Amino acid sequence: MHKNSHSKPVYIHAAAALGPHGDTTRAERRTLHADPPPLELKDLVKTVVGVSLRQASHLVELAAIGSQLCLKRLPVPAPENSAVYLGTGLAEVRKNEAVFRQVLTPGPGLASPFDFINAANNMAAFYTAKLGNFRARNLTITQEDFSFEWALHLAAADLRTGEYRQALVGGVDENSLTRTGHLRRIALRDDQPMGEGSGWLYLSVAAEQARGELIERYTSRVTGIPPRYCRRRFGTGGGRVNHSPCCRVYAPGRRKSSA
Repeated sequence: MHKNSHSKPVYIHAAAALGPHGDTTRAERRTLHADPPPLELKDLVKTVVGVSLRQASHLVELAAIGSQLCLKRLPVPAPENSAVYLGTGLAEVRKNEAVFRQVLTPGPGLASPFDFINAANNMAAFYTAKLGNFRARNLTITQEDFSFEWALHLAAADLRTGEYRQALVGGVDENSLTRTGHLRRIALRDDQPMGEGSGWLYLSVAAEQARGELIERYTSRVTGIPPRYCRRRFGTGGGRVNHSPCCRVYAPGRRKSSA
């Protein structure tokens, strides 16, 4: 490890997010005042990804759409040696529920093959890499409320130490019905809606054509909490124009923060 690796710059080349209303652009964003209706993503998958993922889980669909939106915003195709780091606090909620309903009484005792396969929590990262044609490191990180933050921290560390030159980092979580059942997995106040979504950053050590820079603000001394990061935004001409507030991404139902 390079002794000054912690200070090596990491640049943001693309960013994208899929919201709980199926929104993919700033103009489409809406404040979530209540639990959103069930989100059907089959048509959006075909539009964004270009192919139908007929047997994919809802979590995989969220990851596929978000990651492809991010990759399509790059000026050039991402190289195949891009690493994938996917953070998820709850992972495959719906498919695990489906499997247990089938294998436990009064179910039939056998699980559907597709439900069984999709219940694996790393399937979303697998699809992300497959659709991006990536052949590098592929990690699924689950650290409760800080899953995306830890994925971002690990990716930044690998880029700064020279393990990889570029990485796709995402945070993905799905909701589930009913709300009462979902509250067994995540603590929400009565006034907190049960959201879901998919947010992604494409990072690189290359400064050319970067949209911003990832900056580590501090290292937390509290066990289990990763460093806090900010992005330094660049102008279209490459000059630095301003600092933005800290980019903290929260799992569905967590308190909003500036971004």
